[in-house]
Amino acid sequence: MVKPVYLPGDRAFIRYTEIPGDDPPLLWLHGLMCSATGELIQAAVQPELRGRRQLLIDFLGYGYSDRPTGFGYTLEDHARTIVALIEDLALTACGVIGHSMGGGVAILVAAARPHIVSPLILAEGRLGLDPDGPDPIAAQSEQDFVERGFADLLGRSDEGRRGAARGSSSRPPRDHPPRRALCSPSRGGCSRT
Repeated sequence: MVKPVYLPGDRAFIRYTEIPGDDPPLLWLHGLMCSATGELIQAAVQPELRGRRQLLIDFLGYGYSDRPTGFGYTLEDHARTIVALIEDLALTACGVIGHSMGGGVAILVAAARPHIVSPLILAEGRLGLDPDGPDPIAAQSEQDFVERGFADLLGRSDEGRRGAARGSSSRPPRDHPPRRALCSPSRGGCSRT
């Protein structure tokens, strides 16, 4: 069921899809140019999470949420709205799962409410987040991204592919297997593998 929360400072409704279950809930934060239900629903309904309350949140400007013209659309602005949602719902504890851009927002939410957010789980999150600096993509207006930003992004991607073809890469080699966080309420929480 899609539920709204009014954000008076932004004069807009942020909306989330709730999967009922036991608290503390897991808050799912989607990536750039996505929506929570379109991107994250398959992960949220995994059998290991059955029985856990889940809130799949659409950032302002995405999915079912309003798109206010005066909103800044930076990671910091999105984090502020998620903190406002946590406060409106009177959550005293919650897990936050952020994918891609949502990972950067999740880091800021956890920093703003460290006594509430646990666990913090990032999937392809922006680990190099500079909390004092803007996200190079999200900081652009939609028009700027359409006109220049997307082409710039593709150009960087092409450079990385060409470098990889020559045997060089801007990424360090992986000398260890990838690690995953597994969450299972029936096993008492999260573990890493």
